[in-house]
Amino acid sequence: MICPKCGKENSEETKFCPECGSSSNSVVEPTVEKATIKDSIVGEKEQSEMTFYDHQKRAKKKKLKKVVIAVILIFFIISFFNWIKCEHEYYEATCELPQICMHCEKEKGEPLGHTWVEASCSAPKTCSRCEETVGDALEHTPGKWKKTTDMVDAVITSKQCCSECDEILDKKYETIKKLHNGSKFLITPNEFIERLEVQLEGMSNNTLSTASGSVDGSFVCGVLEYGEKVSAMMFLDGEDTAVVSEKDTTCFNGLIGTASGSDVSARVLVALVETCDPSLSFDEAKSIASKTMEKGMATKNGINYVCMFEGNETMIGVTLE
Repeated sequence: MICPKCGKENSEETKFCPECGSSSNSVVEPTVEKATIKDSIVGEKEQSEMTFYDHQKRAKKKKLKKVVIAVILIFFIISFFNWIKCEHEYYEATCELPQICMHCEKEKGEPLGHTWVEASCSAPKTCSRCEETVGDALEHTPGKWKKTTDMVDAVITSKQCCSECDEILDKKYETIKKLHNGSKFLITPNEFIERLEVQLEGMSNNTLSTASGSVDGSFVCGVLEYGEKVSAMMFLDGEDTAVVSEKDTTCFNGLIGTASGSDVSARVLVALVETCDPSLSFDEAKSIASKTMEKGMATKNGINYVCMFEGNETMIGVTLE
């Protein structure tokens, strides 16, 4: 029963409320509203439904967990039996790894080990099998300077190479200023023709090219325009002309020949001056060629240039002083 004065709940045998001292005769039975009872029933029903769904979820999770575990076990069992029954196919062993089965990864044998090639000037210590490197390349050992002479380009190239590996360490270039020693040209007839070709190609709007041949046994330098011969010059060896067998020897001290027309003659003469004297610029060579055509002769750096007109032909000559 509940005390109507203080609201404390008391037992039925109590005559006076121990809380406020009121008589138990005035204590009344507690009343429960219909709404409270209804809410209680609904709550118990919802709780019962939630408990049922939770139970289903837990059951599903347990079942799924068992399935996953079973699949994993089956996978490992299959893998184990495959490993036992595997018809091994091995990758080749390497420097650091043995043979390995491409299916089950079983190992066989031992790694091959590195095969080292000692370090050189150009490469560090290197395994010849897998190309793994250790350390750095050695330093080069500078060797002696060596010179090569290119008479076509009139250049002396000096090279210093490593005495161990022959790698080029340094280069120097020196322009040859003079292609004769006063009595003979220091260039062969073949080299002269190649050098003349280079000078012709360097001219703007050039249509001329060189060719070589022979006339009565003498070695001849020809100049062509659109495939037609417009100039021919023979190499002089003293009072005679250089023969074909001398084309690769330093044998001549002059040239003599002809050119067709004043325009071709002028271009050929400019190229001849450039070919004979590498110390001159194009403008300087052009000035000497003009002077030669105007006065019939010009001399520069120990070389005489001669030009004589005979009708449509122009005689051209080069001699040493």
